[in-house]
Amino acid sequence: MYIVYPNIILHKGFVLGYFFFIPVALGVTIKIMKKILTYLNNDNDFLALCDSCKSSSGYIGYALRSAHYKLGEVMATTLYNDRRSNEITIGVLMRAGFFFALGVADKLEQLGVTVHLVLIEKNKIEENDLQYFTNQNENILIDAVINTGKSIFDILNQVKISCKIVTTVIPENSLYLFDKYEFYSVRISKNQYKGEKVSKILNGKGPDTGDRLYNTL
Repeated sequence: MYIVYPNIILHKGFVLGYFFFIPVALGVTIKIMKKILTYLNNDNDFLALCDSCKSSSGYIGYALRSAHYKLGEVMATTLYNDRRSNEITIGVLMRAGFFFALGVADKLEQLGVTVHLVLIEKNKIEENDLQYFTNQNENILIDAVINTGKSIFDILNQVKISCKIVTTVIPENSLYLFDKYEFYSVRISKNQYKGEKVSKILNGKGPDTGDRLYNTL
């Protein structure tokens, strides 16, 4: 048994955009993956969408919601190609994750996948919705932005089964938190700040993504 490294892309000590296989005890092989779309896609329209989602872009309301939805459609193609099931449960961390997740879900359904879309409020899955997270389905958790990972890990502790983690952006110094997970992000950011009702990044605070999406800054 051996390790395979196809399509390796290195970024400050992280290996991105690839599958790798780790031999473990009893001959079992674990597959772990990180995919960062900006390292795999140089299309100008795609990169423009990425730029429009940055806090410095000034995009709010419809323009930002539209960009999140379109990025979700792009992400869906990657998730579709990597799927292991034609039935997928998507847990959406509300409210910021909604439009990105909707783009993912709509595109996956257009590609012929059955999608169960579960909206998660205050980091807690409703008891009736836990039934959709099964080992028979592929399970995906989506948030618009991941900073410390706390919200995602709160959900993982509830479902207690394997989930892919998907986001539009994560700070580069938080990427290691998901070394044991199949992880997908549109891009990596050098910034990390707490989302607040502010217009600029300053003193560890920056524009809250949910407020930008819903124009409530």
